[in-house]
Amino acid sequence: MSARALELARSLVARLPRRASHAPLRWGRGVSVLVPERGGLAFLGETLQAAERALARCEEPGEVLVVASAAPRSAYAELARSHPAVRWLHVARGLDFLEAVERGLRRVRHRAVYLLNSDMRLEEEALREVLRWRSGSVFAVASQIFFADPTRRREETGWTDLHVDGPRVEVWDCEPEASDAASGWARTHLYAGGGSSLFHGPTLRRYARAARVYRPFYFEDAEWGVRAWRQGLEVLFAPASRAHHRHRQSALRLYTPEAIEAIARRNQARFLARNFSVVPAASELSAAASPSEPPLEALRRAWRAARDPFPDAPSRFVRRAYLPRPLASRGERPRVIVVSPYALFPPAHGGAVRLRHLLRGLAAEFDLTLLSDEMELYGERARPYLEDFASVHLVSGRREQADELGDRIARVRNHSHAALAEELRRLIAVRRADLVQVEFVELADLRRQLGACGVPWAISLHDVLFDGVGGTSAADRYERERILQHEVAFACSEEDLALLDHPRTALVRNGIDGARFRYSPSPAEPRLLFLGPFRYPPNLEGIRLYLEHVHPRLRARFPGIAIDLLGGVGARELASRESCFAQPGVAVHDYVEDVAPWLERSALTLNPQLSIRGSSVKLIESLAAGRVCISTEEGARGFGQAGFAGLLTAPRIEDFAPLIEELLLDVERRRALERPDAERLQPFTWQHAVQEQARVWRSLIEAQR
Repeated sequence: MSARALELARSLVARLPRRASHAPLRWGRGVSVLVPERGGLAFLGETLQAAERALARCEEPGEVLVVASAAPRSAYAELARSHPAVRWLHVARGLDFLEAVERGLRRVRHRAVYLLNSDMRLEEEALREVLRWRSGSVFAVASQIFFADPTRRREETGWTDLHVDGPRVEVWDCEPEASDAASGWARTHLYAGGGSSLFHGPTLRRYARAARVYRPFYFEDAEWGVRAWRQGLEVLFAPASRAHHRHRQSALRLYTPEAIEAIARRNQARFLARNFSVVPAASELSAAASPSEPPLEALRRAWRAARDPFPDAPSRFVRRAYLPRPLASRGERPRVIVVSPYALFPPAHGGAVRLRHLLRGLAAEFDLTLLSDEMELYGERARPYLEDFASVHLVSGRREQADELGDRIARVRNHSHAALAEELRRLIAVRRADLVQVEFVELADLRRQLGACGVPWAISLHDVLFDGVGGTSAADRYERERILQHEVAFACSEEDLALLDHPRTALVRNGIDGARFRYSPSPAEPRLLFLGPFRYPPNLEGIRLYLEHVHPRLRARFPGIAIDLLGGVGARELASRESCFAQPGVAVHDYVEDVAPWLERSALTLNPQLSIRGSSVKLIESLAAGRVCISTEEGARGFGQAGFAGLLTAPRIEDFAPLIEELLLDVERRRALERPDAERLQPFTWQHAVQEQARVWRSLIEAQR
């Protein structure tokens, strides 16, 4: 069958309904270490000794099974006496890698099977570390590989990736991140190598049969990983599990270096043609052709693969997921997927601060999976914030639109993009989720795209943007229609809640961490503080108006006045383009992780926001820290009726000046107003918000069951 005919068949099959994702895997207790061995005794003793030490560290049954071929039984007699617990399967003729694996899989005693090359040495904790990550959604877990010769370049590490660029597909081993091994976390990746990885044995038996075209070795394990991802399973990398490899020593006993390279090139061509519809170059066509796979069988395989539930999973972000801890067994803790259109960590905006505190509290009762857009904005500084999650999955693919800020419909469509939706669909199935919660109205369209998927959906509206109750604008109708498709809608202020026309709503306020702030009287010096990322337009516009209309007047009255602007990532660069930020006494700062010291050294805080919805985290934090906050009436949304003495409001930003002047001059009055009111702050603690969120989540999950 020609490549063109095969591609046509694939395109036709792709229109058929996809199959259900893979059923949860059952692992059971115990592990079998399976060692394929072909007549090479030089390193086998060291391999067996290390494997037995690693098994001794496991608190469950274990065994070592050696499939020995191409050498008489007598050649292994001394090793058998030295390792009486090892089981042996002797085959007179020489078996290649895949033949030995298939024979061994029929004889192992346990479902968990660790494939171990005979020239590989495990460290003592290697097996314990991979066994930690068994779950119903995990097909394989790879160990981190080091070369026995530490001076060699690490082209083999165990952490694999895939890059698809049109017709080009590349597979390679990546350099592991040091912080992964130090933390004990796992990561996702493309495939687990067949020489030092744990596999679900029954699933591996099926995959191995279909991969016989790769004999004698290379790329069969890559195909196992691709099949697993496409069928709704995952492949993990556990860098804290360490193995040391004498690279290609076993293969070099049987093949010349030139033959090894030729086999690798041939099987790479087969792998790309079979799994990614990549037609090899003319010079490789004969190598990629598989004489053991007739055209009809190739068509059947393509038919099955095209109907896999997640055909694009291997080429999408397989290395951009973090697993800080193993997923709890199904039924032990409810499983919730939280989806954000924005990078959350480290928290650089009010919505991220809110989610940091809520999710940290909810993690005590729920197994949380985070799916977040803006993959590129997550760096090493985000890692400490990921510890509360069972897994964190990062994607990208949103196309920025210059005019989207003025077009709410375009904004929702742009943020609810296909890559995010497809990964969410996969996670709902793979995690066997009990609930999905999307954050921000920008993701309101995901439910319409994916349907219910068998779980309840909640939407947390950090801002309710309707023109008013019963608003009739096109944007209002568009957003309302999509919000109504969710079982519950959360708002963070009473004012926003009143705008929602939804049969089930809940109020989860923005709040404070009571233990975070310690009150000390404000200093006498005239130093002001503004907290708010400039990337949020109301923050930037509000501080502009303040600097243009109020700051010059205050400087005339208080020549030494200073104001610190904590504007978030990129704030200094943005401010450098506008003259109002260049005034004396104005200091612009980029992202600051801890605002407490800045609050302590300030006399007052400012919240000059117009046309906002939701509520301001920085305002309630200011009051909790014992600092009077001067706010617009719109900026005080959610807190204006609570009776805080330290919250003073004005209808316009231009009206801030007399309030600030009075409080800078009358230090005693200011200090009398600023002292935190613990009783009034109690409903605005994150603990209170977590309890309300958890109550609603529990009721949704119980109703579904």
